[in-house]
Amino acid sequence: WGVLGAVRGAEHKTPVIVWLVGSTACDIAIALTMTYVLHTAKTAHMFMRTQNLIDKLIFQVVQSGAITAGGAVVDMVLYLCYTDNYLHVGMVVLLGKLYSNVLLANLNGRPGNRDYIENGPAAVSSHNNVVNLAYSE
Repeated sequence: WGVLGAVRGAEHKTPVIVWLVGSTACDIAIALTMTYVLHTAKTAHMFMRTQNLIDKLIFQVVQSGAITAGGAVVDMVLYLCYTDNYLHVGMVVLLGKLYSNVLLANLNGRPGNRDYIENGPAAVSSHNNVVNLAYSE
């Protein structure tokens, strides 16, 4: 089995577990730290529009952190529970794609944030032709 057989060997089990636990812990730590920093910044600002934008960013951070941490947890569970097969390898492949998709979703959300800053919460978005009336001043 080449590389897969080497990863499944008893001598490599501890480093793989450390890697999976570390990946999960990093995803959670990044999401919590960014949420804390954004929440702290929100309380320091006086403008309602800025506070609403920071709330939107906090939501995006929690959402993307939960998705990637959930994927890492599933990978870890598959590795620990199914020791006689390679189900976790499929999750490893999906996890890389998941990180890429979360990155692209965050990058694609930037024009909406820019419209929100420039035109306010009730502005018509030129990117998706939807009226956002979530926050009113």
